[in-house]
Amino acid sequence: MPFVQLTHCVEPSEAKDNTFTVGEDALQGVLLGILLGVAVGFPLWFLDPLVGIGAGVAITGCAAIRRWQYLYNNRRLICVAKDQCVIGTVTNIESPPGFPHVDNDYTFNLVPFAHNLLDDRPHIINDGFLGTQFVKDPDTITALNIHSSEPTTENPLGTNSIHCELEGNLPNVIADAICIASAVAGAAIAAASPLCLGLVGLFGPLGAVFCLLIILAIILVAGAIATGAAFALAHDGNPADAADDANSAKLTEGDVFVVKGDHVYEGGHLPDTWPEIHPVKHLQKLWDQKSVPEIFKNQMNNINPGPYDTTTPFFAALTLLVSQWCQAIKKGDDPIVIEVQKDPSNQWTDHPAVDGCLSPIVIE
Repeated sequence: MPFVQLTHCVEPSEAKDNTFTVGEDALQGVLLGILLGVAVGFPLWFLDPLVGIGAGVAITGCAAIRRWQYLYNNRRLICVAKDQCVIGTVTNIESPPGFPHVDNDYTFNLVPFAHNLLDDRPHIINDGFLGTQFVKDPDTITALNIHSSEPTTENPLGTNSIHCELEGNLPNVIADAICIASAVAGAAIAAASPLCLGLVGLFGPLGAVFCLLIILAIILVAGAIATGAAFALAHDGNPADAADDANSAKLTEGDVFVVKGDHVYEGGHLPDTWPEIHPVKHLQKLWDQKSVPEIFKNQMNNINPGPYDTTTPFFAALTLLVSQWCQAIKKGDDPIVIEVQKDPSNQWTDHPAVDGCLSPIVIE
């Protein structure tokens, strides 16, 4: 399947210092939901108290989760540049963690090629090439008073890689499910009005307590069913979503990959942040650890060797490698090329002479 993209980054000029946090996003959603719920439900209270409560629950639940969904998808990531291409070595692979975590992206880190995985941040960001371009915090990010981690005793390498994410759709599925559950719960609460009136008539204040417990039970059951259904139906992020071929859908630490996607910074844990390719739009394996060409191996075997010497055959080979692969991927994404590929004569797998066909000849 094609890559999944639910998130969209915000331009640094629109970002505010230390405001893109998941907790604040959730609180803003809840407050907005309550405000709208009260605005709709309060007038209906005078018609029938449970109709008012039901309407309030339906509006509050859906409005709150939709606001959180919008903020999570559209205000959490900070743009650097879209559709960027980088080559690196894979490390720190993490599959979606599962329940109760809402983020079901598949993630891995990419140390810019051809650095050793144990090269620290200062050496990588000063290499004058991919490390400087993708791992060094750009001025547009540092101007927001946020920064990647420098080496410490606890983290001796610092942020020395690019965090890459293949998106899952669980946050959106949960939002859809909670909206439906809120509407169902609201209708159920309104329908329980005769029962609650009867309980109050029979038991007085105690009946009102029973009625409140019924309302809470309806909300909890609807929410639990919605959450369970969302986790069951959601699509987890998967390398196959963006992989160029079956071999590229299998990641192993030490593999060398070319990755294309939006270059962003994470804004959900400020003031700490880190560079990301999010979402990954193209994923292609170049070599496993044992198959790396000899011209790159010496560099990869040294730890913290210093900035690249731009006069060496190694650097010439590295720049050529990046240029050739990234240009090829860019060409493959060209709408004109994609349209031409749809022609039956271009739908071959092994070789045009083996399993291809000729385009029909049109005689004017």
